[in-house]
This record gives sequence, structure tokens and C-alpha cells, in this order.
Amino acid sequence: MDATWQDPSLNGVFIRLLWKDVQIAPGTADTSFDFTILDREINKAVQNGKVYSLGIKAGDDGTPSWLFTNGVTALALQDSGSEDPGCGSRMTLGSPTEVTYQNHYFDLLRKVASHLKSRADWYRALAYIKPSGANLYTHENRLPKRCSTGCVCNTQIFAQHGYTPSGLYAFYQAQTDLLAAEFPGKTMSYALIQDGFPRVSDSGDYEKTDGTSSGGPLPGNTEQTQRILDNGQATHGLMFAVEHNGLAPKKVDTCLTDRNGLGCPNRWVLQEGAEGQVTGFQTSNEQKVANPVDVDSTLQNALINSQGVFVELYEERYWEAVRQPNGIIDPQGSGRTMAQWADQFHNRRRTLFPSLAEPFPTTYRHTFTRTLDPSAGNQIFYYVHGSKCASGNVAPASIVMLPPATSVPNRRRTVHH
Repeated sequence: MDATWQDPSLNGVFIRLLWKDVQIAPGTADTSFDFTILDREINKAVQNGKVYSLGIKAGDDGTPSWLFTNGVTALALQDSGSEDPGCGSRMTLGSPTEVTYQNHYFDLLRKVASHLKSRADWYRALAYIKPSGANLYTHENRLPKRCSTGCVCNTQIFAQHGYTPSGLYAFYQAQTDLLAAEFPGKTMSYALIQDGFPRVSDSGDYEKTDGTSSGGPLPGNTEQTQRILDNGQATHGLMFAVEHNGLAPKKVDTCLTDRNGLGCPNRWVLQEGAEGQVTGFQTSNEQKVANPVDVDSTLQNALINSQGVFVELYEERYWEAVRQPNGIIDPQGSGRTMAQWADQFHNRRRTLFPSLAEPFPTTYRHTFTRTLDPSAGNQIFYYVHGSKCASGNVAPASIVMLPPATSVPNRRRTVHH
């Protein structure tokens, strides 16, 4: 086991998987799935007392090729995911508004849920399950949407194959309802790109190369994302969290009053936080958050300028930060260690959302009920604390329940770690 996983400053990890690597064939048979990577990463987290979040993406390198021989329409798309010159990369994707596509992706989610719940320690350590399935390059929720002169017009292709905003909303509503049912007690964390979906209307009109509509009115640039956020909040309340994967170093301290200020966190996340939702962030890429000073400033940005309760860091930047002298990330900045930063966000979560389950409980409780006849003598129950079962140390602890003559049949024990 890599010793770095045992670092007490590390609280959790984001396990990012590709759909094609997990569901290797259609259907729900065990042979259709490969959990090798998932099991390896979860075991690292659980055996070292860490929580984890999980996302399984489609998109350019995640979409299984077998979809297109099993009822899903193959869409030849091209996008760069930015406004930079050039047409971007060519890719073959399915539309999340197509029912067959949804059925396959939801088969994946159900099977993963069943797999995680097969072990209590795996399921207990799951902090966030991330809605996905409509992706471009990353786990962020977005689709190819550019329609530029000389390039593939993605909006036209989607429109011609039945994509509509209503279909997109139905996909996310069905997915979040499924996640709530299959992952009970677990928060969903929706990673947004505010203008991430193709501008296509329910009537089949689409945005052309000049920015105008091929017919009637089109949804606004951010309308589809906002509707998904509103639906998630209305249906699932605090179990629907909102995050943005582009948090940068702090520039000002006034973002809670001026969401458009220089360097402020994503204003859609700030709005959700102001409405009482659980929010969080992933930092910008390793070039924009380039060193420990940037890491400390970015954490300050989240703490001062948002109501976010978690921040995901790129691994290289994390280890650079915790290996600074005495663990202090930036003596000229906050003067905090990573462990102190973690406490700041944990305390905020406890304060803002006391009704949510504690992600790092200090005690566990379970009622052990005697099932043996009193004449059989003592009954022994064995239990295993998953996060304490590192390699070579898997011996269970035990609870001895005495016969009713000397003890009550049901006895509650508090297991401390």
C-alpha cells in the first residue's frame, strides 16, 4: 500500500472512471462488467480510512463502442470544448436523450450500486456519487455544442436525431431519481458547465454558424443547465450538491456581494449556495493553480468567497502542498496546513448543514440481537472496521452477548475508532 494514502491530511479521493472500462458489454450479467479498477481504488481509500466520490463518464474517450451495435444511434460530432480556433476533436457519441442510451447507462449505475453495497465498508466510505453520462472530455456535464463555419455543426446533428431540452431534463431527472433510490443516504454532486449544452429547441430548431436560429426561439446559453440545477434542488433538496471544476486563486474578498468580481468562484455555484444548497469545487487545472501558493489562495477563495464545503485538488498540487516545511502551505498566505484547511471546511459543513450525515464519524453504533437459545451459553458476534483493516491486520473484534439470565437479550455497543 502506498504510504501516501495514510497521510492524515488526506481526507478523500475522487475516483474517475470511464464507462467503457466498467461496462465492457451490454446487459446486466456479471460478465458485462469489470470492477478491477474500481475495487482497487476503493480498497486503497477504505483501508486507509478515507472517503471517496465516484463518477463514471461517457464522452469522447468514455463512451463504449458496443452501444452503437445495441440500439444507440452513432452521432459523428466534433468539438474542442472551448472557444479557441479550430474545430476540435472528432468523436462518436450517443445522445443522452435517446431512451436506449439511457437504459444502458442506467444499467451501469444499478450494477455499480449493487456492487458497492455488497460491502458495508465500501458503501459507508462513499461521500458523493456524481451524475454523469452527458459528457464531452471530462466528468463535467456538457455536450458538443459548437456550430462553426467549416466545422461539424453539432447543434444540427443533435436536432436531427431528436435531442431536445425536455429530453435532457428527463434524462437528468430519471438519473437523479435512480441515484437517490440506488445510493440511499448519499449526496449527488453535479459538476456544471453553465453553457455546456447544444442550443436546440423542443421544436427541433438549432443554432446555426452565425448564432441565429434555424427556425423559432432557442433556449438561452445557460438555460438548460439552470433548469437541471433547479430540478435537482426541487426534487432532492440537500442531497443534490452543485460544484464547479474551475476554482482559481483568490483575487478579491467581495464575491458574496458581487458574484461577477475578478476571480470569483463560479456564480451559478454561488447562487445555489445562497439558496441553501450544498456546494463545492474542484480547482482549475495544474497550469492555473501551479504551486503551493496558488493552492492556499484557491482554498481561501472557496472559504471567503463562497459557501462551499468541499474542494477537490489535483494530486500533484496536493502533495506539493502537504510537503512544505512544517506542512504550512503558504506562510505568507493563510499560514494553514492542509489538515487545518480540511477542518475549516468540515466545520462549515457541520454548521451549515447539521441535518446531513457526518462524513467522518468518531463513533459507530449497532444493536446486536441475540439469536441463540439461552441454554446455548454465550453468543459471540464478530465485526470488522473496514478502514482499520490494512494488509496483514484483518482480525475481527468481537462482542460477547450473555444468556438472558445474566443479561438483557438486546444490548447496544458503541464501537469507537
